[in-house]
Amino acid sequence: MRKVGGAPIFPWREIVVAVVAAVIANVLIRTLVVALTDVDDSPPPLSYQAIIFWTIIFVVIAGAVWHLVRGRSQTPRQTYRLIAGGVLLLSLVPDLLLDISWGGRLTLMALHVVSAAICVASFTGSPTANARGSREWRAPLNR
Repeated sequence: MRKVGGAPIFPWREIVVAVVAAVIANVLIRTLVVALTDVDDSPPPLSYQAIIFWTIIFVVIAGAVWHLVRGRSQTPRQTYRLIAGGVLLLSLVPDLLLDISWGGRLTLMALHVVSAAICVASFTGSPTANARGSREWRAPLNR
């Protein structure tokens, strides 16, 4: 694990990868849903700007949570997965309360699930995922 003075380095690389992957996936899902179904794309939560903005904000927050969990938990992967699952379930509640069509609500819920899956895979599946010093994954030496 990369450390500075005994503390884990903030996982910028993992966050950037997760942001790019989540934004691409969410924009693709939104585009396909609107193109292939009768879901109205005019509500503000389904605009490209809103999807991109909120995806970036919440993936960065998820990365900060991963950084905190990684530095404090004996079992960071399991702890983060539990936190991510709980936050995902909570994030679906506002979607149910929005005054938009059920298709729009389900689209937003799909975006949340995809973003959460990308965050969990990007953070807990990364080479620096083990918080207690041992690297569970090592790249082969190119000799």
